Amino acid sequence: MQTKKQLIAQIINNFQAFKNKMQAQFLDGDKHTLTLSQWCVLELIAVHKNASVKDIAQKLGVSQSAATQLVGELVHRGFITRKTNKHDKRELDLAVSKKGKTYAVTMKKRHEAIAHTLFGALSDAELKQYVKLQYKLLSKI
Repeated sequence: MQTKKQLIAQIINNFQAFKNKMQAQFLDGDKHTLTLSQWCVLELIAVHKNASVKDIAQKLGVSQSAATQLVGELVHRGFITRKTNKHDKRELDLAVSKKGKTYAVTMKKRHEAIAHTLFGALSDAELKQYVKLQYKLLSKI
């Protein structure tokens, strides 16, 4: 019988493998191929309309210089726009471009399809239990 420590190690390994496989499927065949970090930045800017580079750095848990590089690459590739703030020249206004919005919609549909396939392996009772366990774990963070 496995100890609690061994089970937790197995969960961590499975979580990492799960994440890697999901990311590979999510990006498979994507001609634009954003990294997971770039995708997170795109989503943050889409959800938080007035997100600054500082906000992005804090939410992703990275340095401001790393966030600046991520934003710069997305600007360069046309997924977001960057303009100087009219009221404060030191601030930048970031927005998702038309290309970025189209990409996000396509990728969200792909993600949902993958998730439906994945979670289709579970019964309704198992899904309910899974959600219950997720909430229990999230309450500890």
